[in-house]
Amino acid sequence: MEKKKIKYEVCTYFPKEYVVFDLEATGTAEFNYIIELSAFKVSNGKIIDEFSTLIKPPKYRLFSKRKRRVQSHCIEHGKKIYYVDKFIENLTGIDNNMIHSAAKESEVIENFYDFIGENVLIGHGTGNDLNLINRAFNRVLKKGLENQYLDTFLIALFLDEKEYSLVNLCNRFEIENNNIHRARSDAYRTFLCYEKLVEELNDKYKDSSASQEFVTWEKIRRIKQTKILKNKMMRNINRNNWSINKQDIKSIEDLKETFDKKNITLSKKIKESDYKFITDDLIKYGSKFVSKLGMKTDYYVTSDEIAPNQINLENKKVRKIVNMNVRGDNVRILKSEGLIDVLKNGYYQSNCSDSIKFNEIEFENRVFFIYNDFSTKTKEEVIKKIQEKGGIISRKLNANVNYVLVGEGRDRELFQESKEYEILLVLLAFGCNIWIYNENYYLKLLSKKEKNIKVEIASNEEKLSAK
Repeated sequence: MEKKKIKYEVCTYFPKEYVVFDLEATGTAEFNYIIELSAFKVSNGKIIDEFSTLIKPPKYRLFSKRKRRVQSHCIEHGKKIYYVDKFIENLTGIDNNMIHSAAKESEVIENFYDFIGENVLIGHGTGNDLNLINRAFNRVLKKGLENQYLDTFLIALFLDEKEYSLVNLCNRFEIENNNIHRARSDAYRTFLCYEKLVEELNDKYKDSSASQEFVTWEKIRRIKQTKILKNKMMRNINRNNWSINKQDIKSIEDLKETFDKKNITLSKKIKESDYKFITDDLIKYGSKFVSKLGMKTDYYVTSDEIAPNQINLENKKVRKIVNMNVRGDNVRILKSEGLIDVLKNGYYQSNCSDSIKFNEIEFENRVFFIYNDFSTKTKEEVIKKIQEKGGIISRKLNANVNYVLVGEGRDRELFQESKEYEILLVLLAFGCNIWIYNENYYLKLLSKKEKNIKVEIASNEEKLSAK
């Protein structure tokens, strides 16, 4: 089956014709857009064309007096707005007025797409930069970035077994560091570093291809990193599964242990009488109250504006919880009506399934959501096996799902960069008992279960024979 090309890939040679680039961005996870993009087109060691511009992002943020870290602002429709905070403004020298009067993202991206053509892209520390360009391509061009790329950070790591910032790499080659943290200057110095790196590598690997040595090293490194990332990601997400602990708040006797010294933020949309009742009662169990949803929040108590069976990622509170939990926080969500039930009646009816453990897998009447093709089996084979064992396949990730299986195929983007990942974080925040398995771990659990079934069948047959 032919795989859909969805992602830029590492170049397998050191090109003489390429585009070297750099960019500056707004710099926050929840508001991440390119504000400056520069590139040089190179042929045989000489710059033959140049692209450089500031960019006005498609969105802005509202300015308020509470946001003390904002240094400058603009006026849009009579409101004060901004794009970058004080840190980015001081780091780059790019202020909000410069950004506001710049060319629109749509115009810049179309021109940049024409400028780079099918050339190999070269940058320093390209991971986030390529991701930002890819997202901008998808917004504007309705297709992703497909150019091959090389990263001078990795080439230098391969050569010296040492990690270099762009400034330190320039120091190594005695290249002057002028006007750092501006896209044009950084792109130009990356060009100089790339030419020096290739020259040294060709001298070092005289009897073999320097590019092939690098590609082999990079491939091995990527396989190791990918395996670590997959397993680490799986463990980190599953660590947010608090469904077993949530059973504790079904019993009023356990509320002290659950809420003692925990920070509670109550939605302003909760009825005034319910708001007062929850506040007065939870104080008895040692809870503290935080007025605004933020880093200090352990539990967010919501009314009907957020529900596990109808998740809106555009909702500001949902978006904030997703962003915090992506960063490693562990904000949990409770429905106000359920919390009131347990405080009044000693019982909390959860609408999320329970009694499923991480290191086991059950199929009978369990719901599976599959993300990405498997690399070792077709999707049809995976689905057939699940259904044969009594499992149910869901086309959507929702509160009814018990298992998320992430294949290692490439038909879709990385799970941790997907909308489904964000939905899963919200469902886990609600205490839904959903476990995520990567392809390798799922197949291990499946093999273990089938082996145990065979052993059990053999044991039963022996008992029957003995009779």
